[in-house]
Amino acid sequence: MDGEPLGLCIRCTSISLGFLVGLMVLAQPKARWFRWALAMTVCQWLLALAIIDSEVLRVITAIALGGTAAPIVREGVEEMFTERIRTAHEPM
Repeated sequence: MDGEPLGLCIRCTSISLGFLVGLMVLAQPKARWFRWALAMTVCQWLLALAIIDSEVLRVITAIALGGTAAPIVREGVEEMFTERIRTAHEPM
């Protein structure tokens, strides 16, 4: 902000932004979408190493990766806490 550096690189900032948007917009995890977003991010990274590094492509692929990862992470955290609560109430 105002010429100050961000605490994260542009890719990590975009993943975080995409994660937030994914939590708000996507209801169900879509493993296929996540695999595509991951593949696009890897391809963009290889493209940046070999030919050209584009911030726009970096942002787009990172937002897609974060957005598609969010429902998967949310479901895993919900399952973890549900299991912990269920087993805490069981007699020893």
